[in-house]
Amino acid sequence: MKVFILNHCSHNKGDNSVLYYLTQCLDIVSNNNEVIVSCSDGIAPFWAKKEVDAVCWPGGKIFKTPEVGFVKNVMRRANFMLMRKVLYKAFLSLYANKHDNLAKALAVTFFGSKLIKTFKEADKVICTGGHHISNVLEKDCVNPQLVSMALADLYGHQPVMWSQSIGPIDTAAPYSKKAMGRVFNACSQIFVRDDLSEACVKSTSSAPTVKAPDSVFLSNKLVKNIIEVAEVPYVCCAVYTAGISDEKYLAAYKESWVRITQEIKDKGFEVVFIPMQYKGFGGDERAFLNAIVNEVGGNGVRFVDEDKSPKDTLTLFKSASFIIGHKTHSVIYGLALEIPTIAIAYHEKTRYFMSMFGFENYVHQDVIGCEAKIIKQISSETVNAQKQIHSQSDKSALFAEQLIENLKTSLYD
Repeated sequence: MKVFILNHCSHNKGDNSVLYYLTQCLDIVSNNNEVIVSCSDGIAPFWAKKEVDAVCWPGGKIFKTPEVGFVKNVMRRANFMLMRKVLYKAFLSLYANKHDNLAKALAVTFFGSKLIKTFKEADKVICTGGHHISNVLEKDCVNPQLVSMALADLYGHQPVMWSQSIGPIDTAAPYSKKAMGRVFNACSQIFVRDDLSEACVKSTSSAPTVKAPDSVFLSNKLVKNIIEVAEVPYVCCAVYTAGISDEKYLAAYKESWVRITQEIKDKGFEVVFIPMQYKGFGGDERAFLNAIVNEVGGNGVRFVDEDKSPKDTLTLFKSASFIIGHKTHSVIYGLALEIPTIAIAYHEKTRYFMSMFGFENYVHQDVIGCEAKIIKQISSETVNAQKQIHSQSDKSALFAEQLIENLKTSLYD
């Protein structure tokens, strides 16, 4: 079966985690899969099996990368602006108003022949997505995911929206909302991760939705029985600075992490910071993390400099004594692996995931102003309380099984 997976942002660790676990799940439920990924750089992930191929998402490479020169990165930026400001909007406007032949002509001309060829040849189209269809990153909700989903519909597919977070969409352009409605109605399955996502689908379409866990919960099935013992107990911390340009806020954010780190060390733990973006790409937190490490000083604090595969990241989380996550997938790793988890809710979906386990008291709006509460929760009381809830509900294992059943339904029903 030729499975086309849409909208993978190559340098985003959350997207890589989703893709890794989706392909793992495909191997569980189906044999002889040929997987093609539509992604931002058109290259299969470094951790992927050789059977995984890749094409660029609509419009080719649009993000700057560290391995190419200044001129090429300027050209990519110009290409991104052309796509984002002109061609995506024109295509979605045509699609929303059912001018399908014109929309196809525009796509064939500007979005890449290999991409179009893959749509024509695929047996099944599955679209992953964090909060791509939302105004979190684009106020008008115009982006490669929405364009990709519209292309899937135009080329005769009934795509599966896999474990989505959708919304908010209140600032979306009228044609963008109209395109969303048409995309949603074309889907064979829409698996949503939270109430907001369900509401956004219902507000724009008549399509049914199914509540589903995040893909990373499959990690529970893959490693639950593996016991990893660290030589020195450590707390895994995932920070989030991508897209934040307010220097005053970043300075306060850094000082909060410095305080938290120092006091965690005083409790006898080492601190390991995990960057959530790949090295050298937009949003890379390594310079920020290096500043924290230098200010704290001494042994017992470090950040992971080299890029890790999702499997290696899984091992790092699995061995931790606690996880403090300011990025959704770091929180989900903690929940799935049943590691004591403290969440910083930069997005409402993070709060939602924690509430599913009854962990609302371990959710904080920010690290700034919440340092004392976070430090206090690095404790045996937290370990015992969360352990008891996990043992009583076994939700993580149930979610892993649900993911497998969802994919079976998507492929064969």
